[in-house]
Amino acid sequence: MSKLAKGIAVIGVLSMLAPTVFGVSVSDLQGQLDALLVQLHSLQAQLSALNTSNVFNFSVNLTFGSVGSQVSALQNFLVSQNVGLAALALARHGTTQNFGSLTKAALIEYQQSAGISPAIGYFGPITRNYINSLRNNTDNTNNTTTNTSGLSFSTSTTSNELIGLVPVVSTNSAINVYDTSAILRGETDSSAGLVGFDYGLTSSYGSETTSTGNGMFSSYLSGLSGNTTYHFRAKAKNSAGWGYGGDQTLTTATVLNYSVPQGDNSVVISIPTLTTDAATALAATTATLNGTITDEGGASSTITGFDYGLTNAYGTEATSTYAGGAAAFSKDITSLASNTTYHFRSKAKNSAGWGYGADAILTTALAPPTVTTNAATSVATSTATFNGSITSEGDASSTITGFDYGLTDSYGSEATSTYAAGVGAFNKAITGLTSGATYHLRAKSYNAGGWGYGSDGTLTTADQYAKLLLHMDGVNESTSFPDSSFYNHTMTAQGGVQVDTSNYKFPTGGCNFVSDGNYLSSATSEDWHFSTGDFTIDFWVKFNSLGTEKALVVIFDANLPAPVTLNVVRTSDNKLAAAMSTPNHGPVTTNAVFTQTGVWYHVAIEKSGGSTNPLFFINGVQQTITSSAWGDALWPADLPWKTTLYVGYSPWHGSGIDGYIDELRISKGIARWTSNFTPPTTPY
Repeated sequence: MSKLAKGIAVIGVLSMLAPTVFGVSVSDLQGQLDALLVQLHSLQAQLSALNTSNVFNFSVNLTFGSVGSQVSALQNFLVSQNVGLAALALARHGTTQNFGSLTKAALIEYQQSAGISPAIGYFGPITRNYINSLRNNTDNTNNTTTNTSGLSFSTSTTSNELIGLVPVVSTNSAINVYDTSAILRGETDSSAGLVGFDYGLTSSYGSETTSTGNGMFSSYLSGLSGNTTYHFRAKAKNSAGWGYGGDQTLTTATVLNYSVPQGDNSVVISIPTLTTDAATALAATTATLNGTITDEGGASSTITGFDYGLTNAYGTEATSTYAGGAAAFSKDITSLASNTTYHFRSKAKNSAGWGYGADAILTTALAPPTVTTNAATSVATSTATFNGSITSEGDASSTITGFDYGLTDSYGSEATSTYAAGVGAFNKAITGLTSGATYHLRAKSYNAGGWGYGSDGTLTTADQYAKLLLHMDGVNESTSFPDSSFYNHTMTAQGGVQVDTSNYKFPTGGCNFVSDGNYLSSATSEDWHFSTGDFTIDFWVKFNSLGTEKALVVIFDANLPAPVTLNVVRTSDNKLAAAMSTPNHGPVTTNAVFTQTGVWYHVAIEKSGGSTNPLFFINGVQQTITSSAWGDALWPADLPWKTTLYVGYSPWHGSGIDGYIDELRISKGIARWTSNFTPPTTPY
């Protein structure tokens, strides 16, 4: 006869003999019968586990709240090991596909007995590999397994049906016990039906609370009497009936009502009376909690605030500002979980103690998507591609993606984009932008929880007028000078010209010409052919010495009938001039404008509105122009030069610069300044 059959037989005999055997009372025999039933259920659960233990390998991590066949297999295994009370309780409960508090407790027992660390009830790689190794070593020859208690069981038959027993229930101590309220706590192995508490002034109770639940549960009691002892017990119900925990007691706090003498009269002081008002400004992770003091209780309140948490046991508190008197107060709460229900209550304290409002609930909003604004690409004079990424969809799938953009971080324009759903990148090609303008942009995405936004980013469209833009930045002593304009001209360093990271107007470098004969040059381009249109040549310059003629920027065309040049120079008497040949023109400032060495000067020469009158600016101040020995004080009607561009050198006029140039820009089709201006304070 199998041990299972023997166990059932013993139980049957005891049931028949219970009223008379050996003169033992019925209640004693009933207790023995209950004990045998517990053992029987444990044996049956072990047999269920062993039936599959030789063919089931665990493959995933499991934790509190996990569900599925892996959970039920783990429960069967834990029961089969029979290492403690939690395993026995799990046997009585019966295996399910839900990882609850009993499963966690039984797993902790097993981890402790097996020496697995940490023993915290998490079924991760360490525990999973340990159990799999045990199962892989099990003797499969005769389908017989031995558990840790030394008992062997045949797995030729199996039964998951347990004889029905009422739930096992534990009554835990009460918490948050105040003068008129308290929180009762309990725990059960039952996963079916009702849980709750009986309570009253005696162990006969008389009042009850019920709710649906399993595992650990609690109930908030209000309307209690102050300075009073209450009895209570936890209970749970399954198909077999109610199971009860043991009796416990709590004593509420004393209600502090007392008299404060005031002359011939006295004032009775009591705790404040409050209401808990509806929460407002509900968002995914924030909310505003609201309460009202309806009666201060005869003394001014000194503290107001709220208790809040996932249950009516709360666990977190926040104080709030309060103007005094019977009035409303509130508190903005942050760092909440999205799409989650919270309990909260208002509270206030005066000299008699704390007063509390009733329990209330709020549910936070769905979380919107989490979005990143990425750098714009393909930036041209009037177009760009905006880029963004959804790093988390939040609590619902995104339905719209796009971008806000504009000349300030208030934006003003938006564009939606195509989106394949899920976490990933999206983009949008934008047209109609203004040349040379800085735009703000941010990515965004929308789901049922609302809009999620990326951070603010910026881009600057290419300047359609800037035909050359040299920032002169780079590694110290580098001879590479890239053109940052949209037109990307190649500059060639001649001689010893180099980047100098110690001498610049704007970080991180300036162009050091070192000595006469060192210069930059660029080949023939229509971008230097100003013809009859407007133009601007502007740059920053710093001299090491004064008093000799120095070429600054030169456009030289040797292909015309006679060599023709535009020479922007510093004259020997330290004036700014533009010397031209064939025909001869030579506008020059009437006064010396370069008077100091080691000082950065901003220089701009321009032609505006078709006028032949030059515009010369030094540090943003327009200069008076006169004629020179090179010719009159006018621009020619047509400026034909378009071949080689020289910076710091002239093949026709003047020696190379002894000093530095930074932020050189040549603009075609625009006179950038026509009156005094403030020189640029940042790089172009």
